[in-house]
Amino acid sequence: MTPGVRLEIDVLRTSIEQHALWNTPLLRACSAGLLSKHDFSQFFGQYYFYSKDFTRYLGALLGSCDNDLYRARLIENLWDESGGRDPSRRHAEMFRVFLREGLHLKLERLEPLPETTLFVRRYLEFCSTSHPAAASAFLALGTEGIVARMYGVFVKGLFRAGVGEQHLEFFRIHMACDDSHSATLEEIMASYASMPNWYAVCRDAVSHALELRKAFYEAVFAYIFGLPAAEHCDLKDGLASRARRVPLTNASRDEG
Repeated sequence: MTPGVRLEIDVLRTSIEQHALWNTPLLRACSAGLLSKHDFSQFFGQYYFYSKDFTRYLGALLGSCDNDLYRARLIENLWDESGGRDPSRRHAEMFRVFLREGLHLKLERLEPLPETTLFVRRYLEFCSTSHPAAASAFLALGTEGIVARMYGVFVKGLFRAGVGEQHLEFFRIHMACDDSHSATLEEIMASYASMPNWYAVCRDAVSHALELRKAFYEAVFAYIFGLPAAEHCDLKDGLASRARRVPLTNASRDEG
């Protein structure tokens, strides 16, 4: 990777750090310790539909990548996601264990919101139909590259909601390994740097990934807090809505 390409990627990283995603009511509430275990069960019950399909997103890029070395590296990422020699350790199954044992959810009862279904479909469509430069940027910087920070917020909130460390293995593994996965995807992205408008293609792909996630988080926040329209949701509005719907004594017991 040339210094010029590295500099352009660093510029994209800076834009990611400043994106409005990090100021969504959901992440703000999580950081402030305002989400109960029940709130998290509603959120992660929806996040499950995205998480369980993650190997499909990588597989879509694998199918379009025209470099056999990078395909081999992607297969290594898929091998990790799939649990290596022990499929019971695949990341999707670890997330199911978290839902069942950490949040006491019955997976067979989960149903996606329309916004969740749209989020997952658009994620897969972009990875399946885009040029490999765009798809790798979408997954490298717009997806894997934000995991450590984002899951750090989730872990902090889960702790404050009373979820023990023994239930957080899924998040810990991703906070530790996704930097290496992101590096592979960044190399694929950088390998197309000579194509016309490469930076703009990558910038738009990263922005699209973040905007899709932002819209999803806003929709689930609105669902959790009983707000009528996700595009107008705000943390203050959500807390006010909860105060109207749940007596303080019940809310305190729920946070318990």
